[in-house]
Amino acid sequence: GNIILVDDDRGILESISDFLGLEDFQVTAMNDGEKALEVVKGGDYDLLITDIKMPGLSGLDVLRKTRDIDPELPVIIVTGFASLETAIEAVRDGAYDYVTKPFDMDKFLHVVSRAVKQKKLSRQNKELLNNLVDLDKQLESRLNQIFAIGEVSKVVTNISDLEIVLQAIVNISSEITGAKNIALLLLNEPTQELVAEMFKGFDKELLKRLRVKVKDGILGLAADRRRPFKRSDLQKENLVLGKNEFDLFGDSEFLCIPINYRDSVFGLLVISEFPGNRTSRDDEVRILSLIHI
Repeated sequence: GNIILVDDDRGILESISDFLGLEDFQVTAMNDGEKALEVVKGGDYDLLITDIKMPGLSGLDVLRKTRDIDPELPVIIVTGFASLETAIEAVRDGAYDYVTKPFDMDKFLHVVSRAVKQKKLSRQNKELLNNLVDLDKQLESRLNQIFAIGEVSKVVTNISDLEIVLQAIVNISSEITGAKNIALLLLNEPTQELVAEMFKGFDKELLKRLRVKVKDGILGLAADRRRPFKRSDLQKENLVLGKNEFDLFGDSEFLCIPINYRDSVFGLLVISEFPGNRTSRDDEVRILSLIHI
């Protein structure tokens, strides 16, 4: 723990600093209350220990101003002139504890350790709360995306224009992943080939020429097995990209997700070049797998 120690008695300042240092605390010692407040403003500390009677700012003044700067920083008041009135005032102003000189060092160490643990726990709780807020925002975003996909799937039966449906799928896939390249390959039943029908980002001439037989390569395998495939599956399946697939993806991360119609494959959603050259995320795969025609 990082501790600020304030006392106008240099002998006590040194002895307490040495004692706490032996217990692996990092002690910043000073004999002036104003300097202590500047240190509180500029750093992240776990505890402030201050003598009550000092020239300039008293320990109670330091306590009150510290509470204004960092309400969660514990403050232990130390005095050689104990009185019930002073103790009550210190506690009322928010002191963590009140210790009298001369110290019982074991008890003093116990109070210090307890105060530092409380501060660390408070910090951890704050970080956890912030993380929960971030997770809540991410969850809300994902739920909105799932809702959007549900809406796309729901209105498909009411739309006779297939192009509008396919464009909606491309748009929502782009919104969810942020990927540069997205294409929809539809299955031609008579030839059992996947043919590009709607896309963004990919090379237009390349997609015009693209014909993928079901079961051929990573794209055909994704359609045949009706499950998502990505680059990491190449090694698992002992596969290499064919020429057309390499022209399509190069060395970038890719994701292929079958789109089903009732009990058969309707087509294949192909995505590559994710933001920051990252890999596809599991939550993206789960959400996009909800798409059906």
